[in-house]
Amino acid sequence: MLRLNATIMNLDRDLKEGYVWTVVNNYYPVEGPWHFPGIKERKIAEEYMHDYRGHDRDFELYLTRHVIEHLKKLFNSAKNINKEKELIHIDMNLNNLEDLKDEMKKLGFDEALIAKMEEHMKNDDPAFKLYDEVKASRGQVDITLHFKQSGQSDYYYLNKLEAVHNQGKPLEEGQKYMVITKTDDGKNIVKKLENVAEAIEFFKKQNGNSELAVGKDAAHKTMLANMEEGKVNYVSKDFKRDYYSPSIPQTFWLDHGKGFSKEQAANLVQGRAVYRDDLLSREGTPYKAWMQLDTEKERDRQNNLTFRQFTDAYGYNIKALLDDFKIKEMTDPKKPPLWRHL
Repeated sequence: MLRLNATIMNLDRDLKEGYVWTVVNNYYPVEGPWHFPGIKERKIAEEYMHDYRGHDRDFELYLTRHVIEHLKKLFNSAKNINKEKELIHIDMNLNNLEDLKDEMKKLGFDEALIAKMEEHMKNDDPAFKLYDEVKASRGQVDITLHFKQSGQSDYYYLNKLEAVHNQGKPLEEGQKYMVITKTDDGKNIVKKLENVAEAIEFFKKQNGNSELAVGKDAAHKTMLANMEEGKVNYVSKDFKRDYYSPSIPQTFWLDHGKGFSKEQAANLVQGRAVYRDDLLSREGTPYKAWMQLDTEKERDRQNNLTFRQFTDAYGYNIKALLDDFKIKEMTDPKKPPLWRHL
């Protein structure tokens, strides 16, 4: 109990000194003030997590103020104190499912995908992915959501969204990518995959006789690539670009439902700019800006593109511009502002 209180006091001091980001290792319970490294810049925090990640380092990144709020709730309830070791074990928040449902809705995902998330949580899956897609001006944008369960509790986190613009022909209704592998006894093993990137990755890992195809099932398919004895001997003409020059996914980090939405991520990977009114500076000061992926610079250590920012100081006010068009839907208070989708 004393150690938890000391941790809260330490984090309060860090926040006042500008350490607005906190790295939490979920693998271990809270041990003391040294458990949470405070970091001033998000990029440095992400590099820290990448460099020191290991089998016993389940890192998550949070705003320091959110960590303080959560620990204060634990301190006030004091329900899970291990008196013998003076460790605080964080059990699953009973509102975890509802919180994640709200996060998914805010990010623009539908009820069907939310139901899949709930099913995974009920199955107590330690980590899982959910898939969605957005129609693009050419091809489609594949979206992957990454969920992970805490190493010490039943609590689930949605911390990142990956988006990749695949410019090939989108799948038709009911179709799936599949890898069909022939076993030594002549039987076919069919592995269905959600998007083209994962299908290609899985196909390339095969070392026997396999086929990468698309269709509703193995009996109704179109071959995209073929492999014999571990060597690829055929790639269809229309699939060569996807196979030999696959698009690189962009990772968008999420913080309790705050971050780029599904539509915003899709626009960004297509080269467009999107508007955010909920950004925080390194000092924790809120601000607004247009954001665009910078394709002219090299990718960072996590193979992501960096951002270009255009704040309101540039003089472009999208809300005022849309107001001039007198769009009827913008007057409906029940609907989110139109500019949020840009």
